Amino acid sequence: MNHATSTTSSTLAPVPHARKAGPQPLPIPLRNRPDQAQLDALWAMTKQQRIDAMWAGRLTMYQLTEWSGKRPSEVPRLGGEFAWHVMRTPEWADAAERSRDNVVHLPKRGEHRAAV
Repeated sequence: MNHATSTTSSTLAPVPHARKAGPQPLPIPLRNRPDQAQLDALWAMTKQQRIDAMWAGRLTMYQLTEWSGKRPSEVPRLGGEFAWHVMRTPEWADAAERSRDNVVHLPKRGEHRAAV
């Protein structure tokens, strides 16, 4: 019997007891396919337009990652993280849901108080 592997029945394949020593291969990185139309649209915007589009949810994940990689100082932060990243967490969704339930809407004033 081979001591490096064991089987529980004659129909099962051998199960190794230990992993090989040494470095393991790294997982294949996720790569975005270049989309020139999305990049052209992103870089045609001003800094403020990109920020407004991010808050409105109008930028694609590809545009967000490209923007963050090329001009990280422009991207708004929440708690030190890219805001668009934080906005995709369950904690953000829960907080947004709670804030919608706890908003006091005041009536519009016809004129400024100082004018009365």
